[in-house]
Amino acid sequence: MKEDITIYPPIMSLCYILSELKYKVVYIGACSSDVTKKELDDLEIKSYIQPIYNGNALVRLKQQLSFRYNVKKIIKSEYDENSTLWIVNYETLILFSSLLDSHKFVAHLLEFRDVKLSIGYRLLAPFFSYKKKLKYAKKVICCEYNRAQITKYLFQLKEIPVVLPNKLYTNNIIKENLPEDVLNIISKYQNRKIILYQGAFQPERKLDDFILAMDLLPKDYVLFLMGPINKYNKALREKYVKDNVVFVPFIPSPLHLCITKLAYIGILSYIPQPNNIGTVINALYCAPNKIYEYSRFSIPMIANEVPALKYAFLESRAGICVENLAPEYIRDSILYIDEKYENFSRDSKLLYDRIDLKKIVESVVNSIT
Repeated sequence: MKEDITIYPPIMSLCYILSELKYKVVYIGACSSDVTKKELDDLEIKSYIQPIYNGNALVRLKQQLSFRYNVKKIIKSEYDENSTLWIVNYETLILFSSLLDSHKFVAHLLEFRDVKLSIGYRLLAPFFSYKKKLKYAKKVICCEYNRAQITKYLFQLKEIPVVLPNKLYTNNIIKENLPEDVLNIISKYQNRKIILYQGAFQPERKLDDFILAMDLLPKDYVLFLMGPINKYNKALREKYVKDNVVFVPFIPSPLHLCITKLAYIGILSYIPQPNNIGTVINALYCAPNKIYEYSRFSIPMIANEVPALKYAFLESRAGICVENLAPEYIRDSILYIDEKYENFSRDSKLLYDRIDLKKIVESVVNSIT
């Protein structure tokens, strides 16, 4: 994969499953976390760690070329007649389009992308066509049912892609070796009802409304906002200095679950932005790994109303979708969950238990070997 595996827990889950199924796994991609690197080592996965992209457009183009050159050399040395390339995301397909006709591969498509290539990728693969190349895939995988349907008809595939939900899979015991500053935060708020947001900090996530809702709730509630520091994160920290709002530093997976399991209610916020069709589909038919991270610990959820989450909660009753993410509606939803907490908590765990990732992956592998 082109991206950093540290911020893609579903791919780490895949590594666990394939290792457990006794397959030899070679990981080629970026990895910024020593915790994740150790996990790969413990699974006896051979890793070729690649640099993380940064810089302006020209620098990134050079990095793409370098990445493609290095990875092709690795594939040439590692690939044999029994191998399968497991290619993650649309961009990686473009970079290695020249290999797709001659190598057995699975296309694992996480985030949906606009089918119109950016200028950079048109320079890297001027004649690339998803429709032409995906027909060579032994299997196409999507992380959500509606995305799978769209992918099939958009690219005229012969069959509907396999749906592999973004559920975390690990048999490791979550160790309590958290940073000291995080442990101090936990000890201070351990007797409060924690409303948890974990993920990217972006203005469209409407975190301001959740922060303002805290002033409308009883004093035993506290909002935890956990994720990497960026411009929006810093702006929120400066704007809201409150006893009932706590900013938690980014913690790599799966260690972040030490915080997740403390939550009373989990937040899911996916607001479609009119940038391109890919970003709209990703929000409307979101497939957050967070839904399974919360439900793993029987934590009810509150979300904005988008089709994927609305129908998930209609089916499972694991949470509530709020049509209008205004502070007073957020407050009312939190108090409603609190009133029926035992039922929501039970149904949240049922949502988690009904997905058998290992069975799905095993079926995919058996169909291509």
